[in-house]
Amino acid sequence: MFGGDVHARAYADLQRTGISPQLGRVGLDHWARELAPIKFELTAIATRTKESAERAAENFRNWTKQAPRAYAGESLNAQHMDQVHLYALPRGGSC
Repeated sequence: MFGGDVHARAYADLQRTGISPQLGRVGLDHWARELAPIKFELTAIATRTKESAERAAENFRNWTKQAPRAYAGESLNAQHMDQVHLYALPRGGSC
C-alpha cells in the first residue's frame, strides 16, 4: 500500500497545516495568505480490504488526532461521502 500511504500522509499534512506551506513548492507562494483560511478535513478512507482501510484510518488518526471513516470493498460506493472527494487509485483503477 505504498501509494496509499503516501497519499494519506499528504492529506494529513494538508489537514494539519493547510495548503499555504505547499504553495511555495510549485511557485504559487503569492497565493499563500489568501488561501491560508481554507481548512481541509479527510472524512473517509476507502480501500479494497477492511484491514487496509482500518490500518489507513488508524495511521491517519495517529498523524492528525482525527479518525476518518473506513470503507472497504471492490467497488467504491461514494454515496456515504458528501463533500469534496479525493481518490487515489491504482494505475488503471476506477471508481
